[in-house]
Amino acid sequence: MERFLTHYIRDDLEKKIVLLTGPRQSGKTTLSKMLSSNFDYFNFDNPEHRLGLMERSWDRAKDNPPQNGPISAGAS
Repeated sequence: MERFLTHYIRDDLEKKIVLLTGPRQSGKTTLSKMLSSNFDYFNFDNPEHRLGLMERSWDRAKDNPPQNGPISAGAS
């Protein structure tokens, strides 16, 4: 079943990190797995995942240098 926000979330995933939050058993995991299997999935309740998130580099510019020259200062 396609959810109302699915299309908006997919668009955002192309450009940025998307955080799904909500109460337990509200369908966050189901929604994230419906969106794609190509994305990293972290469960902040899992201590190993929390540690991995804290140790991970989130600097996309460093991890994925631009192929066509530098990124301009005003780009978003």
